Amino acid sequence: MHDVATEARWPNWSAAVVEMPIRSVISTPLIADGQAVGAMKIYAASPGAFEDATAALMELFASPAATLLSHIQTAETPERISESLQSALYSRDLINRACGILMERHTITEDAALQQLMRQARATRSTLKEVSAIVLAGVASHPRRGRSDGLR
Repeated sequence: MHDVATEARWPNWSAAVVEMPIRSVISTPLIADGQAVGAMKIYAASPGAFEDATAALMELFASPAATLLSHIQTAETPERISESLQSALYSRDLINRACGILMERHTITEDAALQQLMRQARATRSTLKEVSAIVLAGVASHPRRGRSDGLR
């Protein structure tokens, strides 16, 4: 982009950066294994800061950068999935245990216990996980005494 101030192709973007010290932009896609994994961009404070030679040089760096980025994203994916799965399983277990406590305490069905937890979550603007943790904390701190979790 020769001059952000006069560029008509992306009016919303140009308007968004008008207060920033950006007048020139050069960009190249990062392509790895035929898929776009990002873009490399360079910004300048003066208009017309980049020449064709700059674009050619930037393209030389784009391929190795795309390969590196692709490998990093691929290497992190199993870890992110694993963390997400662990969190989901923990939440499910927490909710199931809270349902079990309510089922035993009130001799109700699993569905009724889950409905009770959901009502409490809505009423307190909390998550099901948070309400379930409160039920479990109440049981842990007062195993044979009165209710401390606010659920009926």
